[in-house]
Amino acid sequence: MKNEKQAVAASVTVYRVADMTTKGRKAVCGWLRKLADDLQNEPETFAKTFRARYLYLANVQGHVRPCSEAKGA
Repeated sequence: MKNEKQAVAASVTVYRVADMTTKGRKAVCGWLRKLADDLQNEPETFAKTFRARYLYLANVQGHVRPCSEAKGA
């Protein structure tokens, strides 16, 4: 195995986890689970290389809300 070359198949970066509320962490984890399910069950719907981003809106007090929640979805 020493001579086998490794390649990156995926990379995940989650920002400021310790600063998230419990609700915020739960929302991000749910989004990651859904993404994982989609990758497993519907691989043909993805481009050869793709980027997924979880976006949120920060309110005046600095609390974060998912964009879907902020829009009332």
